[in-house]
Amino acid sequence: MMKIKPFALERYFDRHEFSAKYLLSSSDCEPLALKELLRLADPESRQMWDDLFLAYTETTGLPALREAIAQTYHGLEPDNILVMAPEEGIFLFMHTLLQPGDHVVCTFPGYQSLYVLARASGCEVSLWSIKEENGWHLDLDALAGILRDDTKLVVVNHGSNVIGAVQPIAEIGAICREKGIRFVVDTAQTAGVIPIDMQEMHIDALAFTGHKSLLAPTGIGGTYVAEGVEV
Repeated sequence: MMKIKPFALERYFDRHEFSAKYLLSSSDCEPLALKELLRLADPESRQMWDDLFLAYTETTGLPALREAIAQTYHGLEPDNILVMAPEEGIFLFMHTLLQPGDHVVCTFPGYQSLYVLARASGCEVSLWSIKEENGWHLDLDALAGILRDDTKLVVVNHGSNVIGAVQPIAEIGAICREKGIRFVVDTAQTAGVIPIDMQEMHIDALAFTGHKSLLAPTGIGGTYVAEGVEV
């Protein structure tokens, strides 16, 4: 049975985020009120909202929403999109792909679940650190010394929620494809801002959140899974 280590950062937020006098830790901008968001809707979308029932829907997400999400990045197809919280998608991908003893490379620092989930699956995780002397960007030459014959997955935080640096995912994806390693990208901070081509960048799974630059309500996001990858 998988036992996931408590997310220390989230536990800290739980204690202080809504009681602190000044909140300086957020990685997103001030959110819109729902009435402000609805003012941006076209008549068709607003009518869909007004007619919305709080009931069951397709488990993978509303087809119209998945089609709209597919337009966010080049190379996305609606059938390969799962509407869910981004970390749910990463969990499903890792739970499906990884086996105990597999080797995983993950960028660091970053959102804790990106590497804790792999460890909880019994995998050996090597942290690929961003460093100030490299402009807070990942050192591609250092990756060669981290990858192993049994490396199954590389996980990269595209735009760091700690530093803000944007990582060279096209180059990383090319390295992973050459070595037959699956490549996962967390775009929580960059979705809707920085263009991404899923196919040219050789991305096998991409997680995104909706409540930042995509102007969606809190808690909404999704995961894209490349063709041929089962989740």
